Formats: sequence, structure tokens, C-alpha cells
Amino acid sequence: MLTELLKKVNFEDPEIETVDAIEVNNQFNWEVLEKPVFRPDGKIIPGYKTIERSDNGLILNMCKDSYTPTTNEDFCNFVDRLSQTTGYQIDSFSEYQNGAKVLAFLKAPETKINGWDFDNYFVVGNSHDSSKAFFVANTSKMIRCQNQFSLASNGLKAFHTSNNSKQLQYIERSISVLSAQQKMLNSNFERLNNSPTSEKRAENFVRHILELPAELSWSEMAEKLSSRKINQIIDLTECIEIEGNDLGETDFALFNGVTRWTTHNRKQKDKTFGNLFGANAVFNQRALDFVLN
Repeated sequence: MLTELLKKVNFEDPEIETVDAIEVNNQFNWEVLEKPVFRPDGKIIPGYKTIERSDNGLILNMCKDSYTPTTNEDFCNFVDRLSQTTGYQIDSFSEYQNGAKVLAFLKAPETKINGWDFDNYFVVGNSHDSSKAFFVANTSKMIRCQNQFSLASNGLKAFHTSNNSKQLQYIERSISVLSAQQKMLNSNFERLNNSPTSEKRAENFVRHILELPAELSWSEMAEKLSSRKINQIIDLTECIEIEGNDLGETDFALFNGVTRWTTHNRKQKDKTFGNLFGANAVFNQRALDFVLN
């Protein structure tokens, strides 16, 4: 009903360029270098430095001297040790935004949840532009539809400070948290599959995901919201309907409606496997928070 109502208004979403990740062969062929910052007269600006790529000199970050980068060498060594500790095979290394962000994926055992097969990964991530701490997370992909979702643990992060190396050691000692987190997520998905939803709850879910004004009725939205927002509502609602038809009218289907939308429908620059960064990650987390609370 909602989809048909909104489709009466003919809007088209503007094109948004999508930039694919650059795949590298299990290691990076460049390193980060720390360089001083100079004034136009050639004098060094104290207290600041740049983080640059060693291969092409591209500046990835201008930061304070206290910023301590996690080098690509340390990143790759960490991934190697994690693979040896867990027995999980390294799947790939990737760089994004010209190397400002780097990721590595390790293939974890497959699981079956609610009768559906899931591919699972441990993902290790780092940024050189101060946007993200070094982190480790779980990434799952529903094989049936390729929907992707990632969940980071607040305790498995290393910030770019002087004790960065000690933080990395702590993550290595605490890596069992990821396995426990994956088991908890699987358990929650099973609970959601046994939680029936309703048309009213689905409408509130869409309002929550897209942060729609509570005071507007659905008929008023077609007149008062932007064309971009209307198209988001239509696309998301259709994804939820598809998942509901396949999985049943449950909270599990609501959640998968969002992961379908962020994985297959919604365009985003520098889109990553697992939807780890940007608005897609925010929408997925917002969906999980709603159905679990």
C-alpha cells in the first residue's frame, strides 16, 4: 500500500558515482611515511606532520605529531598472526580512497541460521586519514541473496596514539571476543525469526531507518518530502516486501530488507564488501538496533 501510494509521484534518484575497491595481492606494495609540514618560506611548522604514500607521495593525512600511524607492514603482520591463531585463511587485502583506508578479510566457518546458509569473515581494518581506528569486526553474507552486514566490537579497536602497539597486542589476546560476538548475533537472528511483525511495525521501522518526520502521514510525505527521500522510501519498502515474501513476516525479514537495500540498491562511493563504512554501515546498524530493542 505504501509503495503504491508513493509511486504515484514520479521521481528519479540522481546518479551517484560508485567507486570500486582496488584489490591487491595479499600485501600492499607501498608504505606510509611521516613527513614534516613546511611554511611557504621553507620553515617547518612545529607540532604537525603529513602521512604520505611511499610509492607516489600522495598525502593521506595532515595531523598532529602525536598521531601514530599503524603501518601497512604492522597491519599485514597482524593479519598473518590472526590467520595463524584462528586457522582462518586470508581471503583478500583491499585499499580504498587512494589508500586512506585498508582492509583484510579472513574466511571464517560457514553457518546456517534459520535454515539459510551464511558466509562469515573476520575483517581487519585501518585508516591513515584519522577517520577510523584500527579495528577487527565480524562480516556475514547471506548466501541466498548475498546481503552483507558487519558488526564491529567496541573493545577491539586500537587508536593511533603512542601506545598503539600495546593496543594491537591487547586485540590479539582478546580475539575470542569476535567468535563470541558471532554466536550472539546468530542467536539474535534466530530470535528475530520467531518474532512476527506487523504492517504498523514495518512502517515505524521505515520511519526509523530513514529518520522520517513523525508528524507527517504517508500521504503527506508524497507531497512534502524531497524526490530523493521518496525514492529511498520506495526502494527500502520494496526490499522489505521481497524479504518478507521469502523469509516470512518477521523482524528477521525487516532487518534483511535493510541489508538487501544497502547491499544491492543503494549506491555509495567507495562501497566496501560487508558495508563497513559510511551511510550503509549506519543504516544496517540502525536496523539491528530497532529490531533488537
